[in-house]
Amino acid sequence: MNAVTPGAIQTEAEKRLVAAQGKAGDEAVAAIVARQCLKRRIQSKEIAAVCLFLASDLSDSMTGQTLNADCGNALY
Repeated sequence: MNAVTPGAIQTEAEKRLVAAQGKAGDEAVAAIVARQCLKRRIQSKEIAAVCLFLASDLSDSMTGQTLNADCGNALY
């Protein structure tokens, strides 16, 4: 068994929430990005790609692993 631990994912719902909050929302997003090695937001398609990898034959030799798909947030 393997697992994926995603970081804060940029979604349409989040975009609407940030837009509704104005500057405070932008500051919240900036704080999330500042804690990550890669200074950008995670896209849902990137998490899907990690899941597809784990579901494919390419990961047949992996077991008991947790894949962090969080733009490096877990490193901080």
